[in-house]
Amino acid sequence: MSEFSDNHIHLVDPDATTAEWLQSHLADTDVIVTHYRSAEERAANASRPWLLIADGDTAGGRRLCDDHKQTPQVNGGGVVLTSGGIAVPELLDHSFLDTAADLYVRRPLDKSRFTHHLQALLEARMASRIAKREAELAEREAEAALQLANAQAERQAAMGMVERAEARMAEADALMAEANAQVREAEAAVEAAEAASAEAIANASAAVAAAQQAQEAAEAQQELAEQARDDADLAREAAVTDRDEAQAQREEALQAQADAEDDRAKARAAQEAAEQQRDDAAAERSAALKDRHNALEAQRGAEAIQAQAEMEREEAIERADRALEAQARAEAERAEAITQRESAEAARSAAQQAQQEAQAAAVTAREEAAASSAAAQADEEERAKAIDARAKALEQAAKVQADAEASVAAADAERASALAQATEDHAARIRAEEGQAAAVAAAEAALDAQRGAEHA
Repeated sequence: MSEFSDNHIHLVDPDATTAEWLQSHLADTDVIVTHYRSAEERAANASRPWLLIADGDTAGGRRLCDDHKQTPQVNGGGVVLTSGGIAVPELLDHSFLDTAADLYVRRPLDKSRFTHHLQALLEARMASRIAKREAELAEREAEAALQLANAQAERQAAMGMVERAEARMAEADALMAEANAQVREAEAAVEAAEAASAEAIANASAAVAAAQQAQEAAEAQQELAEQARDDADLAREAAVTDRDEAQAQREEALQAQADAEDDRAKARAAQEAAEQQRDDAAAERSAALKDRHNALEAQRGAEAIQAQAEMEREEAIERADRALEAQARAEAERAEAITQRESAEAARSAAQQAQQEAQAAAVTAREEAAASSAAAQADEEERAKAIDARAKALEQAAKVQADAEASVAAADAERASALAQATEDHAARIRAEEGQAAAVAAAEAALDAQRGAEHA
């Protein structure tokens, strides 16, 4: 398919008056008419118009039609080929080709059925534009609904992240409490080990002090009483034994102190491990708090996106309502214009009927005058009837003209009040002008009938 602008018409015609009439005919629409005097004047790389009007009597015009129809286009106005009179054989042959034009009419365009064809194209273009707007509106509503669904999904995901972050915080709190309990147990163990070490050192010191006192007493007894050497030797041996026992107790106390130091070192290691676990638990808690903060921020962003999507959806619905109201107004005005067209057509039928009656009266008068020249009185009566019929035709024509002028005034008023419906208003004016032309034609036919009757 080829891209084109739906408000461009290319007119290829040597007559400038045709372009002027078409531009004035479409003055109250957004259609732009570009005039070319010949097919050669229109460049080969010219943009594709919505409607192409070319001279079918020339080979260049038919070639433009073939080029235009070889590339299909959606919702386009097609091609109209015009002819100045009796169609040339090439134009008749062209109407049977695959690239035939959509309409073949005679010039001038304002006297042919081209006006009805153009009005139908304008109405179809308006319907296509309305359908396109409705499709765009439906697409935007679908996009808004999709954004709303995505926002809801992101919100649910953010809530899940928050719940997981809170669960991780609870686990971190539990680990923190467990680490604190282990630290308290290690501190209690260290205190107990220090108490046992202090007690063992105190006992060892007391035993050493007692052994030294016993040794001093024994040495004093030895110095003071050599005569009691045997007793002193025995006492000395007892003292040595006590000293050995005291040294053994001192070594045991030192061993107990070393064991206490080992226990204290182990307790300190346990305390450091507990503190490391506490630090790890604090780090995990900080990470969990950070994840929770990020999840809350994501949730706020998702809520903002959801609110924006809901606002856009409400705006789209409001625009849809306005479009539907505009469409309803357009349909009402179109129905009114159709009613006016039917009235004008009825007036034209009445004028045609009056014209036929006048012609029949004129024919009857001529036949009776030719049958007998002696029937002058009858001729006068028929003449009076013809005059009467002329008066009625003129009266009917005046009435039709008044109705047509009223239709034109109504169409002009509608055009002033609703520029958006300019196409329908212009159609009503065209129909009124056709009714007026039909009335004038009927009056002229009645006058011709009267002249014929008088001549007979």
